[in-house]
Amino acid sequence: MKFKNSFNLKRKMVFAVLTLFLFASLCVNLSRVQGSPQVEQAGPVVIHVQSLAAGGMADALAGGIAKFNEEYSGRIKAEVIGVPYAVAYEKIMADFTAGAETYDVIAFSEQWVGSMARYFTSLDDLIKNDPDLDFDDIPSGAWKLAQYKDVTYGVPIRIGSNILFMRKDLFVEAGLRIPPSDLNEYLEAAKKLTRDTNGDGSIDIYGTQYSVKDAVTAHGPISFHLFAFGGDWLNESMTEGALSSRDSLQAMKFMVDMYNKHKVVPPECIGWSSWVEGVEAAAQGRTAMYNQYSPRVLIVENPEQSKTAGKWAYSTMPLKKGMEKQPGVFWAGGWQYAIVKTSDYKEAAWEYIKFMASYEIQKYMALEFANGPTRTDVILDPDFAAGYPAYEALANSLKYNRTTPPHPRFSEIANIATEELHAALVGRKSTEDAMRDADRRINEILK
Repeated sequence: MKFKNSFNLKRKMVFAVLTLFLFASLCVNLSRVQGSPQVEQAGPVVIHVQSLAAGGMADALAGGIAKFNEEYSGRIKAEVIGVPYAVAYEKIMADFTAGAETYDVIAFSEQWVGSMARYFTSLDDLIKNDPDLDFDDIPSGAWKLAQYKDVTYGVPIRIGSNILFMRKDLFVEAGLRIPPSDLNEYLEAAKKLTRDTNGDGSIDIYGTQYSVKDAVTAHGPISFHLFAFGGDWLNESMTEGALSSRDSLQAMKFMVDMYNKHKVVPPECIGWSSWVEGVEAAAQGRTAMYNQYSPRVLIVENPEQSKTAGKWAYSTMPLKKGMEKQPGVFWAGGWQYAIVKTSDYKEAAWEYIKFMASYEIQKYMALEFANGPTRTDVILDPDFAAGYPAYEALANSLKYNRTTPPHPRFSEIANIATEELHAALVGRKSTEDAMRDADRRINEILK
């Protein structure tokens, strides 16, 4: 009997302890959801910010984060979790689907918003109701990169648009107009600028270039050309592929013909695995024109990295003959900050995001780390303009930009398009057959 009573007593004590523990945990969790630790807890609130592990964006954000931690010392501290770009999407999605509460803030590419939106907090009410907000100088085209189904999930912190890099010395020498008025003139300029300069029978300077080895690299150049011809990856409702439509097919045929028929792009460019090889070719004088992401301007203009520094002019991408500049004719891509739904520190995360998107920090990251600013007041700032010769081209491009379709399966769509484009470039298929096959394969995954 004593044993039984003792057992019952122990069981009651264990139950009581568990009850107290669960009650305490519930109180802590409720307080975290309500945000009170940002005020009451000892020491600063720590928010975990996902960033890339290396590269220009990683350096720029690290500089901005250092400024934030200095400004908010004792209140909020941002700690970076660096993820290599090559595996960033898969790593973040794996954490989300596993229910891991790894991050408070995510830096996401516009290509990811369709598949990640369900894990993000809508920012529309915060943007609408925050009296201290200063986002009027973020252009509408930049906001589109952060939206899915008319809901805003992010704030732009790094952006670039495709602009045309042109060797002004070679244009003047060849008697060509800067910039080409349309894509027909662009192609004719590329032909004239493709030259064997030393008479050894090999081409030394190519008229233009693009990088299309894989979808990570190719989605930009494909988008540049699709949009400049009035085409797109998918139809308006994102229910079918549109690569074999009239305008899209013209764009893809233009890319293939530059490589196979006119031979105005370096033959090795279809094997370039990143933008680095293309920028290096421009910096070393291998190409006379280049449609490229705008932050790369500061690489070709750096005399320590580039033999062609000081020899470039810049403009918006030329369009198909007869097309006018209008919203959607230029491509833009970038990185946006989102607040993860499961974050216990949403107020602190919002303070951090506002800080990183502010005029002062966007200007600081642009001047010190070549970050692509997301604000027109920074782009047109005299200090930025003095060190960034493409500022007018960038500002004009962002007026009319759009991005790739925000479909949750866009990465697969881009893979298919790149594979079929390669088939046309190496002559395994005609461009028409390749794009029809691309649409057929895309439609299968969209069913």
